[in-house]
Amino acid sequence: CDVTLAEVCGMTFSHNESMWNGVQVQLAGLRMVWDVLVDFGAYENDTEWVPYWRHPQSRYPDGVMISEWRREKQRLLLVFNPYYEVHPCRLEIPQGCEIINALDKKHWNARSPEIAPRDFKLLVVQPK
Repeated sequence: CDVTLAEVCGMTFSHNESMWNGVQVQLAGLRMVWDVLVDFGAYENDTEWVPYWRHPQSRYPDGVMISEWRREKQRLLLVFNPYYEVHPCRLEIPQGCEIINALDKKHWNARSPEIAPRDFKLLVVQPK
């Protein structure tokens, strides 16, 4: 059974856990995720974490898992598809906000994107 870094990150961070170890080839990818979490303030005392089992937009066990960190007027969503087939991800965001892919800094324009099997996305929801 092959397990990818995306699978491990998706499962770990959707439970608000941290991955602090990995083999050398994984460290660059892990560092990108760690930087997003630290830059957002995910570990700060004034940040609220909403787990996927309480998140109103999460569709697990029938679809994607959505966990969220809330801080000031921003939200950081971790969207994880734990299945071996593509699943849609419909996100409802407040009016006047935009979604940015936190890993590549590009705008996330699709309101109903598909998430690849065993993949995850880190998305920042922020005022325009």
